[in-house]
Amino acid sequence: MKLLLCSGIIVEKICEYFCYNEKHKDQVNVPDMDIPPELCLELLMAADFLNT
Repeated sequence: MKLLLCSGIIVEKICEYFCYNEKHKDQVNVPDMDIPPELCLELLMAADFLNT
């Protein structure tokens, strides 16, 4: 599985995003998800790797 190549905190944030996305899927004005700045680059690379 591709997620095994990511650190635990990144996998956790990815799962949080999927839950966040599902929770707000029918809303028009969705608030920004809180992402610590120090994780942004690694999350961007994981998203690119996972093709999401």
